[in-house]
Amino acid sequence: MPLAVEIVTPSRILVQEQVDELNIPGELGYLGILPGHTALLTNLGQGELMYRRGEQRRPCHRAGRHRREG
Repeated sequence: MPLAVEIVTPSRILVQEQVDELNIPGELGYLGILPGHTALLTNLGQGELMYRRGEQRRPCHRAGRHRREG
């Protein structure tokens, strides 16, 4: 069962995907999140967000730059 990921700013949705794994920079280091993880609302630290669907790993955003890769 995939993990529903939605990353938002006050002005727009940056990412809205179904993924198998998510890695995000937290304020105290990177967090690896898998399906079944409890809901999470947190501040992001500096660094790159990455997600995986199947065998494909994709960068999706670099915190601090507001860039989305397609």
